[in-house]
Amino acid sequence: MRVDAGFDGLMSLVAIGCRWSCHRAMNRKIPCGPGAACLLAAVVVFLLAAIGQAGEPPVPPAAELGKLLGTYAEYEGLSPLEKARTKRPSFDYPPLSKDGAAAWGKALWQAWVERLKAATQAKPPGKLAFPVAWQKAGNIFLGFVQADYRAKPDAKSTVTMRYGAVTFGERPEKGWPVFINLHGGGPNPRTNDEGWVVTMRQYPVKQGLYVCPRSPVDSVGSWNEAPSVAALERLLAELPARWEIDPNRVYLMGFSMGAIGAFHLGPCMPDR
Repeated sequence: MRVDAGFDGLMSLVAIGCRWSCHRAMNRKIPCGPGAACLLAAVVVFLLAAIGQAGEPPVPPAAELGKLLGTYAEYEGLSPLEKARTKRPSFDYPPLSKDGAAAWGKALWQAWVERLKAATQAKPPGKLAFPVAWQKAGNIFLGFVQADYRAKPDAKSTVTMRYGAVTFGERPEKGWPVFINLHGGGPNPRTNDEGWVVTMRQYPVKQGLYVCPRSPVDSVGSWNEAPSVAALERLLAELPARWEIDPNRVYLMGFSMGAIGAFHLGPCMPDR
């Protein structure tokens, strides 16, 4: 197999995928599915490992690349037991030159972003409440993410997490630096809502994308719970679909319970 040419051309894309990869290997105590964007890296690496000896193929249309990513997404979403019973997706593509690998990498990334954009257009499960002050501000984007997680290997659940986001200053050439502020709170919705409201004005940001999520769990360790971790994984995956961000400048911070969450999640996701 001739893997080296394609490998050189796509290493940057693999790095982006791994940057959003699953934290599960770093903290097995939190049972959840793989990070969504790590599928992109898996597709790229597998294509390079499975290529044959035929001539270099043209870049497939976006619809075909989207189907390719979807096939991997379905497989990676299976439970460990289902994976053991299911054949891993396989694709037979000939070698890629350096230029061809770069073209494939660009097309795969665009297809991945389009999939994320489609996901961000999903309707929320019912009416979602946001701070009134945020709604009146006019410059704060109010959004949500939905993520799957597994409390047990054979039990998959879906969680919804709300967030507010606003940009400050001018976007740098390499993209927005991202500042994610985790709110403080406690074991009840009211305390967490009060902590969430103040996050938007808690820390001054002169230039960057400032994101304030609301924990989907109301407990003493809200940000340490599996649903919160899965939702933050999904948030990190969807940010590039809405804003041009710099994946090398993603910062996590928090106050009180949020600070504990930042200390907990940092070691869980060191590649972010």
